[in-house]
Amino acid sequence: MNPPDSPKRSPLLWPAVALVAMVPSVVVVLAALNDQLTWEAWVHESAGHFDWTPFIHPPLYNEVLWLGERLAEATGIRAPVGISWLGAVTTGGIAAMVGAFLARSSGLRWGLFAAALVALSAAGMRPFEQYPLSRITLTAALIGSLMLADPRTRRVGLVAVATAIAAALSTELHLNAWVVLAPVWAVLLFGKRRGPLLLVGISVAAVFLASTSLGLAQVLADGPMNEPGWEPPMTWDRVTLERNNPVLLLPLLLWLIPAVRARRGLAALALPGTLLVYIATTTIQQYTGLGIGGTFLNCHHYYELVDPLMALAAVWALADAWAATKPGGSGHQGGSGHQGGSGHQKALLAFAAAVLISQIVWLVRGWQASSDARWWQWVDGATWI
Repeated sequence: MNPPDSPKRSPLLWPAVALVAMVPSVVVVLAALNDQLTWEAWVHESAGHFDWTPFIHPPLYNEVLWLGERLAEATGIRAPVGISWLGAVTTGGIAAMVGAFLARSSGLRWGLFAAALVALSAAGMRPFEQYPLSRITLTAALIGSLMLADPRTRRVGLVAVATAIAAALSTELHLNAWVVLAPVWAVLLFGKRRGPLLLVGISVAAVFLASTSLGLAQVLADGPMNEPGWEPPMTWDRVTLERNNPVLLLPLLLWLIPAVRARRGLAALALPGTLLVYIATTTIQQYTGLGIGGTFLNCHHYYELVDPLMALAAVWALADAWAATKPGGSGHQGGSGHQGGSGHQKALLAFAAAVLISQIVWLVRGWQASSDARWWQWVDGATWI
């Protein structure tokens, strides 16, 4: 990876981006409080502390439920309402994280573009139980892993510790975090800087293996596939991308161009690769009934975990393609190539605009799926908590 030298910016820039990125989610929460939008935010009750719970949740999932119940008792704010506000806050934090990372690597404009895609995501606007926390910890672990693989990253020890903590939290909140991190680590370990990343992977795996002693075997034994007469549905109508925008996957094709892929190295393989693995794994889970399937209207939340990754990868690929067409870029041919580069840049701008428009369309579709009411009706008589 080749991050450019970044100019000094105000320390308030990314906190401001986080606040702005929260706005669409805050609108959705206020709409829900006024019965304009509806979604399922809180279903289960907590069990014993640090137990694995059916089917199939690591120990920290149960602690999120317990903490949500206790906060509801202490504050009077119902758990579904509290998790909805937490979803808005974490969306802002994720947008700022993704934006700052892309700005460091590819420039401020691309960072802001990525932050906008995260903020306008329909996938992240139905916060459910542990998913807001799973989403932000997994995104932090992913970004930290990419930074550790970059030889130009400084303060490697600090980044490694933060990455290990985020990765451990994410894998103890949701098993699907492994479906994202394991492929990314497997690819990045072929890079020049593998020591810190290897230590992170080993430490997180050790913590996770230790946690399996808290009831994983019993949960597997009690799983639905072990019930008498259970048969997997094996139907494609259960398979869905939920409310994630599939258009975000298209820019990743730009990394198939050698001159574009050369600018990103192993990350250009790791990010599309882990998304393919995630889609394949989730498809199998839904098809066999081991995961909750559905439609755009009535779907679960698995893909919320990778929605920020989709936005990050899409913008990164666009940024690399843009850089490759500039004079001096690896895709520049000189002379008449400048006119070709200009034409390519116009096409890339149109492509980026189409991606942004599609994200807005998917957002509107998500709001329409959550309510028959128009989104602006929340304004009259808004209820604040």
